[in-house]
Amino acid sequence: MQSHCKEIWKPIPKYEGLYLVSNCGNVKSVDRIVSLYDPRWQQVTCHKIKGQNRIPGIRSGYPSLMLSKRGKTRSHDIHRLVLAAFVGPCPEGMEACHNDGNKRNNRVENLRWDTRRNNHHDKISHGTSLCGEKNPRACLTEDNVKRIRKYWNTGCYKQRELGNMFGIAQVTVSQIVLRKRWAYL
Repeated sequence: MQSHCKEIWKPIPKYEGLYLVSNCGNVKSVDRIVSLYDPRWQQVTCHKIKGQNRIPGIRSGYPSLMLSKRGKTRSHDIHRLVLAAFVGPCPEGMEACHNDGNKRNNRVENLRWDTRRNNHHDKISHGTSLCGEKNPRACLTEDNVKRIRKYWNTGCYKQRELGNMFGIAQVTVSQIVLRKRWAYL
């Protein structure tokens, strides 16, 4: 991934002997010998499998790939694999966070285990949070929300009237004025 990264490889926890992950965010399988049963000859044959670099796909914006062990395949986000190998297992109640907000920068020095709350604060400060107008389902603009709160504070409007004015439900107006929605404004 990063050409300036001096690559150090470690086994992926729970996949030791099968896959390695680097401090630069790369993953590769290791050379290994597998035994396969051939029903035609009723015997077990051994095959050498050459390790190779794994090319990640993108899942929810994060580089991820499928890892297999004993016939079971699971998808894993690369940033979580890097942290598990180089920092340790995810502590309870924590999640993987990117210090720079770039989901594709999986170098170990850019990652940390932290709380969901701190991860959300990071997303806001990096501008990667889909809150407010950035949310594709948003029906209002920040200006509309400010106007709703301003009109409500005058005491001249009922929530249902404001809902009709802005094309939203009364319950949405209630959540806006109580700062349960658009709380960051």
